[in-house]
Amino acid sequence: VSRNNMGCSGSKELEASVDTVGNAASAAMDEELAKAQREEDAITKLLVLGTGESGKSTVFKQMKILYSVPDPPAKFITVCRANLFGNAHTVALGMKKLGILFKTPEGKSSAEEILTLPSDGNVDVHEGLVTMFTNLFKDAGVQEAISRAAEFQLNDSTVYFWERASEILKPGYLPTEQDVLRARVRTTGIVQQNFDIAGKKYTMFDVGGQRNERRKWIHCFDNVTAVIFVTAISEYDQVLYEDENTNRMDEALTLFEQICNHSSFKSTSMILFLNKRDLFMEKLKRVPLTKWNNGAPGQDYDACIDFIKGQFCAKNADPTYRQIYTHATCATDTSNVSFVMESVFDVILKDNLRKMAGADLSKILDTGGGGGKSAVKTGAGVWAAHEMGKTILVAACYTENLSESKVLVSADDVALLPAVEIQPGKPSDAEFMSLMELGKDVPDLTTAKSEVGTFLGNFKDACSKMRELLGVQELGFIYDQPITQVGSCGNVTLIVCVRKLEDKSTLSGPFGYAFKPTWVDHVAFENACYSKLNGIDTTLNPYMPVDKNQEFNPFAANPVGDRWFKGITLFTSQVLRIPDKGVYLGVFKVLNEPSGFKVMVNEHNRIMIPIIFLTENQLTESELAWIAGVRIREKAGVDMLEGAKPNRGWLGPEMSGEEGATFPEKLWWACDEAKSRFGLDEKDSLGEYYDTQVLDVDEKSNMQLVMYATLAKDASDVLPGHIWLDRQFLEIQNMKYYCPTVLERLLREQALIKQKYLALDDGGTKDLATMATVRTERLKLKDELNANVVKQQPLKWVNRVIMWCADKMPSFGDGFCGTPDEIVAQAIAANTATANVKADRKDLLAKYYAKP
Repeated sequence: VSRNNMGCSGSKELEASVDTVGNAASAAMDEELAKAQREEDAITKLLVLGTGESGKSTVFKQMKILYSVPDPPAKFITVCRANLFGNAHTVALGMKKLGILFKTPEGKSSAEEILTLPSDGNVDVHEGLVTMFTNLFKDAGVQEAISRAAEFQLNDSTVYFWERASEILKPGYLPTEQDVLRARVRTTGIVQQNFDIAGKKYTMFDVGGQRNERRKWIHCFDNVTAVIFVTAISEYDQVLYEDENTNRMDEALTLFEQICNHSSFKSTSMILFLNKRDLFMEKLKRVPLTKWNNGAPGQDYDACIDFIKGQFCAKNADPTYRQIYTHATCATDTSNVSFVMESVFDVILKDNLRKMAGADLSKILDTGGGGGKSAVKTGAGVWAAHEMGKTILVAACYTENLSESKVLVSADDVALLPAVEIQPGKPSDAEFMSLMELGKDVPDLTTAKSEVGTFLGNFKDACSKMRELLGVQELGFIYDQPITQVGSCGNVTLIVCVRKLEDKSTLSGPFGYAFKPTWVDHVAFENACYSKLNGIDTTLNPYMPVDKNQEFNPFAANPVGDRWFKGITLFTSQVLRIPDKGVYLGVFKVLNEPSGFKVMVNEHNRIMIPIIFLTENQLTESELAWIAGVRIREKAGVDMLEGAKPNRGWLGPEMSGEEGATFPEKLWWACDEAKSRFGLDEKDSLGEYYDTQVLDVDEKSNMQLVMYATLAKDASDVLPGHIWLDRQFLEIQNMKYYCPTVLERLLREQALIKQKYLALDDGGTKDLATMATVRTERLKLKDELNANVVKQQPLKWVNRVIMWCADKMPSFGDGFCGTPDEIVAQAIAANTATANVKADRKDLLAKYYAKP
């Protein structure tokens, strides 16, 4: 019996060991996949689309010339000769179709001879061929046929290759760059090319444009950063190669409408190349644009370009959210393509910025399509392993002061916090982000009928159960990182509600769902928890208490490793120390990646950029005017102290007090302090001074922020102890903690609008009149939702600074002349945008913030 018991025990231990190893392997695989995803996200994916013969492949070849290693010219010898011979065959057949006769016997005999040779140009070249092509090209009948190329399918480069025949037909011929660009080869399938441009990775896809090739495009539609749609505007009087009943410009418009409004490209930058502008300009002299559209202006080049642009932009079904960026191009002109591509890279950057201001209504109104049944569970089974893993809501309720550091745990197992199971599986990034957007403290929200069974619906239900479990309404805030644990409980994702208490008596019950509470030291919980949930041997290597006398340095690395609970307490201590008054110097470092903008923040203070305290007194009018001119004076050769020596006896407001230094001396000290903390030399720059405005940050308007900003070279360009945080994430966190009352009231208003919107769909059958009324009401509520999001703009100072960075950090004094003081005065008077933001902010606070 004892052997059997021992066998069972050993089997269970072995099984648990195998599970732990398997879970660890699974976590390692997840990390590898996440790393691969991060690398994929860092690549800008450009998709070149358009109809056949629009010039897509020429743009592709230009990119290789400009930013990569171009294909060797020898590769195009047969291609160029095939273009020469193939075009000659096409002209001869076109003459027959149009009833055009040769005007010279030499032209006719040369054509008859060339037609006996293969159209792919695979022949032994000799001098006689040059004579034949010369005679053919000089024939007036041939010239007439070329002038009527719109009436049959003739390559745009026909004349170019004919004029180059003497070179192309030499035995030692090697194509020039222009030969390569002009050579036409029909693209089939999908061609991919990677580029490294200014330290950023790009992948471009070229695809066949004919109708039978387009079914292959769908394979390229995922995660596209920008679509470059190429249309040949010179083909307005031509028909398709594959369908001679369809005008090429009409086909391009139809295709553009499909691409522009495709669901895959909802958040994709859309760039339109009006290509072959050189041919278009020449053709307009002979054929007015009215040949294609009776409403066109005729033959004025600029007016015709604007008309065509308008026709394409009119196909955009959502112009308020998606902007079409248009360029008139000549794909065979390398300098033109180089200029345009620089604009394209800038467009991608600015389009990301533009989208920051808009409301993603589909995301706000999305209920996730739940199964109509809550997945929430309570009781002992919450911590039971699940084959899919599970997501659990836990409450981190703790004290931390000089007398004690205790955390509330289960008396049955001190490794476990109070917990409610949300659902099987792991939440997506978008689902977790939806929790971050609920406001600072966990709100008490009603679950809409359509939300039941969705992640958000389950989360709301779990919060209700957690309130019953703890016997309180207040749950604190949601920790900004999901915690993944892999141990004896399987793969578990923890969503943590954090509440720091003054003392344990704040939370004394009664507790629900048979939860038995006890309070233990932080490290006692950590050692038990990490052993149970993460398989760490804390018996052999126990974690030790944090030194209470150790001062937290926000400008140094403070790694917590596996100690996620320590990370929570560090984060909480930082967000609870939010400044309530004074002027601060901020250092704003931004990273531009295809997946969006990221901002450098401290690893444990993920709600604000690095800041240094300057003074507790807000700036006077004269100080505001002075500080507005810091950068303007520097440009004029006047340093911050205007020639005076630094006041090295003043060591900052916290050590030397407010007295003993002028504001310029205080700002100089703060800049010097920042350089010292960041490991920079005294002569090094903190970046460009943001002179557009002194930023108001908090809803009490007690905190002012002056700032230097810089663009990061790449993701590795980050200070020790700091990380890159997604722009939207920082924006939300900053508003949550610095403007909690305003944001809470705006979100409450938003929730009511959403509730009204969802209530319009009651699942019942409606007649046409009722359906029309519902649609009208939905549009009205969507407008209200959008207005609600737009109201938040004055609080989104992070966005404004990023936009300024992307605009190459201009001084607000650029464009003005005079002495530095005169320029400052002119710039302040002309700075209406800042004045408008301040006025909007004042109105917003007056409506949504009530002083206690």
